[in-house]
Order: sequence, then structure tokens, then C-alpha cells
Amino acid sequence: MEKSISWLEELLALQGLQASVSAEQKNEEGDDSLWLTIDTASLSEGQVTGLIGDRGKVLDSMQYLANTILNLSADAAEQRAYTLEINGYRQKRQAELKALADE
Repeated sequence: MEKSISWLEELLALQGLQASVSAEQKNEEGDDSLWLTIDTASLSEGQVTGLIGDRGKVLDSMQYLANTILNLSADAAEQRAYTLEINGYRQKRQAELKALADE
């Protein structure tokens, strides 16, 4: 867990952004992933918007990198899914999709 937090904080630092990251294991409704949440307290609104990107594309790309790089040298039994969250974006999107599915 600490490795994933350090990796994401370093990725943000390489972009010139100083933000802390927290991790939480989710085990609900088919979601068995480690959620890495970027703290927005030290980021401007523009930086948060930039990290999310148009329709979440930047956040999706960063999440793809996290899942690829953090699982690259891990044994199959140690591999896990990572979900990146910022400013409640993923939770809002999940709620939207669930509402659409329930219609």
C-alpha cells in the first residue's frame, strides 16, 4: 500500500504538483480495488480539473499507469486493482452510471 502511495505522489511531483495521497481498500458491490485518493487541499481548481481531464481521460490514463506499473513486477497472487480518485470524481461517476442502469 505504501509503495502505491509513494508512486502516485512521485508522479504528481513530476508534474510539478505537491499533493498527498491516501489509500483505502474497497470491498463493495464487486469493487475489490485499492482506492488511491489525491488530496486537493494544496491544488488549485485548475490543477484538479487538469488532473481529471475531459470526461476523466487524464485520470483514466493515470489509473492505467498505476495498474500497469505497480503490478509489473508483482507475483500474480500479489497483484491488485487500483482506482484513482480526486475531488469525488469516481464516486460521482459511479452514482451516475448506477442511476442510468436502474432506469
